[in-house]
Amino acid sequence: MINSNLIKQLDSRNISTNPTVTKKRFESIWSNATNIKKNAAVSLGGYKDTRSFTNAKNSGLISVRMLVCLAITFDVDCFWLNAEIPTNSSCTEASVNKFLKKYGFERFCTYNNDSIMRQEMVDHVSDSLKDLSNDEFEKLSELSDEDYLTLLKSLLIKSKNKSLDVIKALLYL
Repeated sequence: MINSNLIKQLDSRNISTNPTVTKKRFESIWSNATNIKKNAAVSLGGYKDTRSFTNAKNSGLISVRMLVCLAITFDVDCFWLNAEIPTNSSCTEASVNKFLKKYGFERFCTYNNDSIMRQEMVDHVSDSLKDLSNDEFEKLSELSDEDYLTLLKSLLIKSKNKSLDVIKALLYL
């Protein structure tokens, strides 16, 4: 899920599609919330206090930054809170990413950062992988996801000429 540092960089301009509906939905989650939950939303978005939230709740005008904070903290769908869909569901990483993408913040999507890095890794090692023996390739396929990502990340640092040697060395550790 998107982290607090990225959320703080999101735009603070109004994106509400229907302020009247957004206001009602915001009020429904905010009025029943504990101070702990409210402060969690404040903290997640890097706000100083709840005044910004109170203003948005009263007007129905909401920013991407605030909306994402609320969706994550209160486990509500971003599109529902923004009055774009009629039915609420849980907040998921996929729904937050879809919302961010819709409003021009694709660079903040968690899968986007991973997929760019993953593509760089694939491009970097694809030629070297064809030179692995069947036994070496089998060992590579047995790595855990975490070990595999560590291996691929280390390959980005290495030069293309040494990639195969690095793969083989890591397989035999």
